[in-house]
Amino acid sequence: MSQLLEKIAAGCTVLTANSRLALHLHKDYEARQRRQGNSSWATPTILPWSAWLQRQWQEAEFQQPGRVPQLLAAEQSLALWETVIRSSAYGDALLNTQATARSAMQAWRLLQQWRQSPGILAGETQVDSATFYQWAKAFQVRCKQQNWLDQDSMPSRLIDVLRNNQLKVSGHFLLFGFDELTPQHQAMSTALEAQGAVVEQVALGQHRAEVFVQPCSDSQAEIRQVAQWLRHLLQQGAAALIGVVVPDLDARRAEIERIFDEVLLPDAVLDLNRRPRRPYNISLGQAVAQLPMIHAALTLLGVLRAPAQLADWSRVLLSPWLAGGERELAARARLDARLRRHGEARLSLNQVLHRSDYGGCERLQRLLQRLQQMVAKLPRRQAPGGWARSFQRLLQQAGWPGDRGLDSEAYQTVQVWHKLLARFAALGQVTASLTYSEALKQLRQQANNALFQAQSKNEPIQVLGVLEAAGVQFSHCWVMGLHDGVWPPAPAPHPFLPIALQRRLNMPHASAERELAYAEQVSRRLFAAAPEVIVSYPCREGDSDLRPSPIIADYPLLPQAPWLEDALPRFRDQLFESRQLQQYSDWQAPELPLGTEVRGGTALFKDQAACPFRAFGRHRLNAEGLEVPGPGLDAAERGNLVHRVMELLWQELKDRQTLKRLGEDVLQSIVEKTVSQVIDAEAQQYPQLFTERFAVLEKGRLINLVIAWLELER
Repeated sequence: MSQLLEKIAAGCTVLTANSRLALHLHKDYEARQRRQGNSSWATPTILPWSAWLQRQWQEAEFQQPGRVPQLLAAEQSLALWETVIRSSAYGDALLNTQATARSAMQAWRLLQQWRQSPGILAGETQVDSATFYQWAKAFQVRCKQQNWLDQDSMPSRLIDVLRNNQLKVSGHFLLFGFDELTPQHQAMSTALEAQGAVVEQVALGQHRAEVFVQPCSDSQAEIRQVAQWLRHLLQQGAAALIGVVVPDLDARRAEIERIFDEVLLPDAVLDLNRRPRRPYNISLGQAVAQLPMIHAALTLLGVLRAPAQLADWSRVLLSPWLAGGERELAARARLDARLRRHGEARLSLNQVLHRSDYGGCERLQRLLQRLQQMVAKLPRRQAPGGWARSFQRLLQQAGWPGDRGLDSEAYQTVQVWHKLLARFAALGQVTASLTYSEALKQLRQQANNALFQAQSKNEPIQVLGVLEAAGVQFSHCWVMGLHDGVWPPAPAPHPFLPIALQRRLNMPHASAERELAYAEQVSRRLFAAAPEVIVSYPCREGDSDLRPSPIIADYPLLPQAPWLEDALPRFRDQLFESRQLQQYSDWQAPELPLGTEVRGGTALFKDQAACPFRAFGRHRLNAEGLEVPGPGLDAAERGNLVHRVMELLWQELKDRQTLKRLGEDVLQSIVEKTVSQVIDAEAQQYPQLFTERFAVLEKGRLINLVIAWLELER
């Protein structure tokens, strides 16, 4: 590493495999300058590969204005792929066009990285590959007609610009942190060298590490052992950078956070309103759509224009991110319970507004009225930029992001939302006008695809995925989860490219041999990332027995684990053990006022037999759970409809003699009229439930049932 820092000081440009490694090198270089007693220095050129490509393309645009194609953002390219696929012969048959577009975009990226033209797929008989070939040709045609260039094709076009001497690039370039170089990397290096530049791939620094294997009973026990190991190191005053590498970090993030907080921040449970500073940082960000504040914004926008599920309305009513959310929380919770008792699974804004005159919800009612007026004035279709402004105005009218003050993470979340809207507005370049629902769907998709990583200080513990750990050197390192089901990864050839082609070009995930070789190479790098590396695996997951990865089978077991001997009991268990109990006999329930009718019927005896406290809570304190309306009518509601029909019917028939005198046709007519009267009244009260088709079915059911009953009465 010291040699690399010396080359950086000499003016070399470092191109890294990822942004995290670039940031890590900047910090190492800063620490080196401070150790040398320097108070100021020139900022070194250390960039991720993708950022350097962007910079060079901007330079080409500056030197050749008007001649260089316009570069599309990733979201714009995805929208263009989606447009191409939707307009193709298979567009109407696909269940998820956006997911198909993302997969097609990945196949296109592989072809570009391996320097292959889509023409290589011409003549393919496999349906998926032949279809992708047609999509790729249509994508190229649209880009050429509009003078656009996607991000994946840009490096190849930049290579041509360099070869034609339309852009001059010189200097000494160091490629650092790459486990392997694609043909695109190699072609770019050749083009730079042809202009006199020096391109050098720097080997990753390696410790002479000792590697030990630690079996664990299951995945939770494994995470807990890692957390206890980290606690032990922090208590021993370990060096600054401790690494935890997890191959399937995206799947285990939530569980890692929970257990790490429990072990490393045990007193955080004493003050749930305070956000503790974690001594660790997880490299993998969350999907923007999963952030509570942004999820609340998207949910609110979703319920304004069309009838929405009651669950979505519950989230809106109980959200602290809307104006008055905390002040009216109890009243809005009562309104939520009232809507649930109403029994309709889908509700429109007008229906909720009609029932929002519940005591204590005055601010909510005014808010919904203003939103209803704004939504009514929105155009039926407009460009993405127009919808971005409309969405923002609706949220401002709703008081988003609430009455709370914004801490650092909440402020960052608001900034992420504004950036998300800006990227969505940029779709206007490649997308025609959209309806409200189409625009909101696109915005949701972008929010699901984008990741958010809150800015943090230099935490001593870094939890990384396999790729993010490339090139980083740690004082201590633990690689977890290396059982044979995860490492090496199972081959997963891309479905849109012929398997034979992928194997011939040695593309990622093309074969088991390729995955094994790649896993061995990455393992050598990980196992040399610190003087001592611990590798662990769970022995069991659910009902399945797991074995260690064959890559770690020959390493010795860890001789001792002092962090397990020094492990403290869980903080919650200590609190429980320190409890002081007071016994209080409460044998008398609150008195019932005179004339009170205790309802419940036989349920009273069932509850008393099952649990006396349940009977006391339900039948004396009237404690009931929130109702959960489902689709259609339940048995009680269907029974009430029959009762109502029979009530109106007998009001007209009066007695059995009248029933016997009526002819079949007359009786049928009277029953149909009565049933229609009842169903029409219900449809006015429950318009989302009693659709035209459902009303016809329910009328038929009631007519048949009532006629059969009247025949029995005769």
